[in-house]
Amino acid sequence: MTDLNKASQCNKIHEYLKSGAIITAKDARLLFKCERLASRINDLKRRGVNISRNIVQYKDEEGATIRYAEYFLTREAV
Repeated sequence: MTDLNKASQCNKIHEYLKSGAIITAKDARLLFKCERLASRINDLKRRGVNISRNIVQYKDEEGATIRYAEYFLTREAV
């Protein structure tokens, strides 16, 4: 992937998060064709964007534990 593609994905993800949305890896694949959301989140954090993460965990129909990360913008303390 070129640096231009990374920057474009970062910009799209940042705009999406600024709208108040939460993003998961599945969302990133569907919306932005981004296969490495955690890397793009790390790129945004290096730019100074305050992003937090929640780990969601649940059991599927077969009893297997499923875990995934949800990313969102951190609200600044007022």
